[in-house]
Amino acid sequence: MPDLIDEVLAAPQHAAAPTVIDSRQSGIRHFATPAYPRFGYTLQLLRIGVPIWLADLAALLTALLISFVAVTSMGMVTNHFVPFAGGFLVAYSLCYWAAGSYPGVGVDPAREIRQLFRGSTAAATASFVAVAALSNWASPYLTMLVISYPLTLLLPPVYRGTTKECMHRCRLGVPFYFLGKRHEVMRVYRDMTRFGWTMLRPAGSFTEPDGMEALDKEDFSVRTTHGTDTDFELKFEREVGYLGTPDDLLTTARNQRVFWLLVVGVPPSETCHPGVLAQYKLFPEVIWIKPTTSVACAGASILNCGLTTGIRVEEPLLLFWPRLQKRIMDICLAAACLVVLSPFMLAIAVLIKLASPGPILFASSRLGEGGRLFKAWKFRSMVTDGDEMLERHFVEYPELKKEWEQNHKLRQDPRVTWIGKILRKTSFDEVPQLWNVLIGEMSLVGPRPILPDEIEKFEGALAEYVRVRPGITGLWQVSGRNQTEYSERLVYANYYVRRWSIWLDIHILFRTIKTVFLCEGAY
Repeated sequence: MPDLIDEVLAAPQHAAAPTVIDSRQSGIRHFATPAYPRFGYTLQLLRIGVPIWLADLAALLTALLISFVAVTSMGMVTNHFVPFAGGFLVAYSLCYWAAGSYPGVGVDPAREIRQLFRGSTAAATASFVAVAALSNWASPYLTMLVISYPLTLLLPPVYRGTTKECMHRCRLGVPFYFLGKRHEVMRVYRDMTRFGWTMLRPAGSFTEPDGMEALDKEDFSVRTTHGTDTDFELKFEREVGYLGTPDDLLTTARNQRVFWLLVVGVPPSETCHPGVLAQYKLFPEVIWIKPTTSVACAGASILNCGLTTGIRVEEPLLLFWPRLQKRIMDICLAAACLVVLSPFMLAIAVLIKLASPGPILFASSRLGEGGRLFKAWKFRSMVTDGDEMLERHFVEYPELKKEWEQNHKLRQDPRVTWIGKILRKTSFDEVPQLWNVLIGEMSLVGPRPILPDEIEKFEGALAEYVRVRPGITGLWQVSGRNQTEYSERLVYANYYVRRWSIWLDIHILFRTIKTVFLCEGAY
C-alpha cells in the first residue's frame, strides 16, 4: 500500500485525479475521491424505471379490465372492484420490484421475461390466498384472478417492449462510456444493438491515441441495411463519438453526469499512471467485457468461493428438465399454430398453384440434432427448373456467384415466383416446418437448419451446432438475418447453445413477431 501511494504522489497531477490528504490527527494519509452527484444517478434510474413501471401498470390494468368484463358477463356481482383493483396493482408492483424488474437497466431481455414471470406468479398466488382468506371460494374476485393471470404473463412484455422502443427512439436511456480500442468497442456496440436494448445509451468512447486505428476489415465485418461496413462506421461515429483519452474520463463523466463505464478488451489504463488507473474505480457501475471470451462464457455467472472469485458456466442442454420444458413448449405451440393457420395455409397453397406449375410444398435435406439428416418442409417459392435457371443466371452475371457461394442466398434470385417473393419477405414460406417441429425433427427456436453442403464452413463449430434441434426461428433470424455475415451466424448459433433457457426462447419468439411484421432482414 505505501508503494502505491508513493507512485500516485509521484505521478503527474490531473484535474480529476484522486488527491492524497494528510490526516494530522491520525497520521495516516488517505485518498479523498471527488464527490459524485449520487442523487443525479438516482434521478437517471427514476427517469428509466418510472415509465417502465407505468407501462406495467397499464398492462396489469388492461388484464384486470378484461377479467372484469368476463366476470360481469357471467352475471357475478362485483361491489368492491375499485379497492380490489388497487390492491391488485400494489401487489403486482411490489412483486415485480422484489423480482428485480425495476429499474431494469442492463438486464438482458431473457432475464427480464423471467423476472416478470416470477413476479406475476408470486403476486397472483399471494392475491389468491388473500382473497380466499377474506371471502369464500364463490367470490368473483377469485375468478378474476384466474382469468387475469395468463394475461399478466403476456401483456407486460408487450407493453414494456412498446414503451422501451419509444424510449429508444427518443434516446431516453442511462448514459455510459466505452473504454477500449476502437475496433473492439465497435464489435461490442454492434452486438448490443442487435440482441435487444437494455436501456443503456452510449454517450461516447475513450481510448489511447494509438487505439484509434482504422477498422480492420478482416477482424471485424458487419453488414447493415445498405450492406457496407462504411454505413456502420458512420452510425458508430454518430452515436458513440470519441471524447478523448482516459486522462479525460473522470472530468468528462462528472460534467455530463455519466455513472456507467464499459471497459472493453485489455484496459488502456494498464499503460496509464496509477493516478489515472484509480479514476476508473470511482464509477458506481463498471462492466468489464472481453470480446474474445464472451461466447465461451455465455450464460456464465460470478461465483464467490470463499475469498476467491470464479466464473460459473452452466450447460442447461445436458439436463433432462430443461430439454423437457423446451419439447413441451414446442408441441403445444406448434399444434396450436397448425390449427389456427390452417385456413391461411390453404389460401397460400391455391396462390402457389396459380403462380407456377409444380408441387405446393418443397422439401430439402438439412442437418439436424446429432448430425442426422431430415427433410425440412417449406412452401414452394421457386419455379421447378430453378437449378438450370440459376446456372444460366451465373453465366450472364458471374459476379453473383461469389454472393451465392458465401451465403447460399441471392438478394435478387431469378428463380423466385411473385408469390414466393411475398412468402420469403414475410417468412411465411417456413410455416409448414411446424410439422417438423411437431414430429421432433425441429424446434420452434434454435440454430438455423443448414444444408449438407455448408458443413465444411463450420469447422470446429459443428459439434456445438448439432447439440440442439434446428429452429424455425432463432437468434440469427432476429439479429439481422441476411444482413449478417456467415461467420456471425456461427457465433449466434454458438451463443444460443451456450446461453439456452426457456426465457431466451420466449424472448426470441416475441422478437420474431416484430421481425416478421416489419420484414426485417428478409429478401
